[in-house]
Amino acid sequence: ELASPQEAEVDGDALVKALEEGVTYALTDDSRPTLAGVCLTLGNPAEVCAADGFRLTWRILPFPLLPAEGGPTKLLIPCAAVRALGKLWKRGEKPPVLPEDGALVSLLTAQRPLRLRYTKSLLQVSFGGITLAVLLVQGDFPSYHDLIPNPQASRVTVMAERLHLALRQVQGMAHEGSGIIRLSWEGNTLRVAARGAEVGEVESEVPARVEGEAGGIAFNQKYLAEYLKGREGPMTVQVDAHNKPALLTAPGAPQVVLMPMFVKDDKGAA
Repeated sequence: ELASPQEAEVDGDALVKALEEGVTYALTDDSRPTLAGVCLTLGNPAEVCAADGFRLTWRILPFPLLPAEGGPTKLLIPCAAVRALGKLWKRGEKPPVLPEDGALVSLLTAQRPLRLRYTKSLLQVSFGGITLAVLLVQGDFPSYHDLIPNPQASRVTVMAERLHLALRQVQGMAHEGSGIIRLSWEGNTLRVAARGAEVGEVESEVPARVEGEAGGIAFNQKYLAEYLKGREGPMTVQVDAHNKPALLTAPGAPQVVLMPMFVKDDKGAA
């Protein structure tokens, strides 16, 4: 039973979507329990974050959530509970809503409310006659805001599909290398480079819009490829300084921070 819970009713579609996105970025084992779940950060607005030590994602929610009195500001939800919630939410019937203006579009875009009750150890999610009770993970989630580049950081904007093509080109020639992909940008060009055991360094160029100073970073190619898979349209890579995490953003997508790879014999590109 919940003791002195905080209660709220929120946009369920927005919350469930954000939580499910987070599962993809959470740690897949129990080596660090606080990273093996999705963090719901309470505040105005609320946020959702997940991380695995190499990358993190977070999304700002379109509503506030207040902490319970004397309770934590972060609720760590196990990934299994998020998956269960997602399945229940998709199977649930959307309640009929009669739009005041009679417009069909109002009916189709009506929000599905989701009711929350939570304390420091328990979260209850209710909708459509269903209640899911979740035991929260106990522990301190990392201060992820410290990893996010500031707005004045160097940034480059490219078409995601062009960057993905360039990545595949250098991956194919350097597949026996270290698995490190280097990005560097200056002027109106983004360069994508990798080093192979036999072919040396290979490079591909992508048209880009650079804001601020020239910059660069090195990534594990696996994580960059996963971010780019199926993505289309403009995306931005943003870094504060050499060997600092990079922020990847794209319209409609969650914001993602990738940790840098440290490369020796570097000329300042990454």
